[in-house]
Amino acid sequence: MITILGAGMSGLAAAITLARAGYAVRIYEKGMRPKPGFHTAVHAFRNYGREQGAVSELSQLGIDMPEYCEIYRMYKFSPDMKRAEIVSTQPQYYTYLRGKELNSMDQILLKQAEKLGVELIFGETNKKKADIIATGASKVSGVAYGKHYENVNAEKSVHIFFNDQYAPHGYLYVLPYGNSADVIIMTFQVPEDYGIIREYFQKAMSENSVLQELLYDAEEVCEVRGIGDFDVPLSAVRDGSLYVGEAAGFQDGSNGFGSKYAILSGYLAARSMIEDLDYDELWKEALLDDLEYYFKRGIVYQPMDNKDFKNYIEELGETTTKEAEEKLKAGKVSNISDSLYYNHLSKWQHKREI
Repeated sequence: MITILGAGMSGLAAAITLARAGYAVRIYEKGMRPKPGFHTAVHAFRNYGREQGAVSELSQLGIDMPEYCEIYRMYKFSPDMKRAEIVSTQPQYYTYLRGKELNSMDQILLKQAEKLGVELIFGETNKKKADIIATGASKVSGVAYGKHYENVNAEKSVHIFFNDQYAPHGYLYVLPYGNSADVIIMTFQVPEDYGIIREYFQKAMSENSVLQELLYDAEEVCEVRGIGDFDVPLSAVRDGSLYVGEAAGFQDGSNGFGSKYAILSGYLAARSMIEDLDYDELWKEALLDDLEYYFKRGIVYQPMDNKDFKNYIEELGETTTKEAEEKLKAGKVSNISDSLYYNHLSKWQHKREI
């Protein structure tokens, strides 16, 4: 019997892969339902830069995937509301639902796991050592708060707003799925009081005319909130257990994306057990370059303030392509020397430990 802690995307991906190979699998989830705790939210896979083709890659793993919406256009706004339009001939994002809806990623993975005979025990944690740890973020590197809406006039476009007044060291985004959307503040400046994020959100809603237009006829469905953590670990094996997803620190240290890393690391942990392979070697081959790149990008972009955001939007211009924007970012990342990167990483890992 293979035991897994956590019934999020990474834990379920590992369980499905193991069960398809004939293993008996038991998942312990401390909550009373699969993660996440919110009712409905919109998440996304990127389809540009280093993650172009991620959906195709994940679809070949034998893990059922939800229906997607293809997003071709993005608008980025400076603090003074100057707009840069970013276009592409290929989808920039594939958005999908998370939560309790039957067509959400969580429910689709749960259904596949149950069909394969995976045993799920909710409301409990395994008191003995588990084979795979998929318990999500153990430390807080960033926080997100917002709301999910129906009847949003987002025109199948992602909207991103940079403004320290309501998203310090982060950004506010509108992420659509069909006629619904999430409006979320994501910040890497972790507040002592979560209520401050709600105040930021209300300030944005009362002052931002573009948000008001997008949500003119919208209906609020639920709050969406969460925490995130990222790292570039030396190893994802601890005391004989394989750590996957955010439990291992597998998350983009620049923007907070983690869906691809969650599913892929769960699959790789299972594969290492099935084929008797070294899990650290597998995830490093698949993920290490990305984790290092996005950590370096975080060194460049996380310290930015309103003056920097204004210059960034002016640098993009009124209209540009996603390819051109990624080339611009890659150029800035290339200025991060190895010594600077390792110095920042060492300080960051020490900060996480204390």
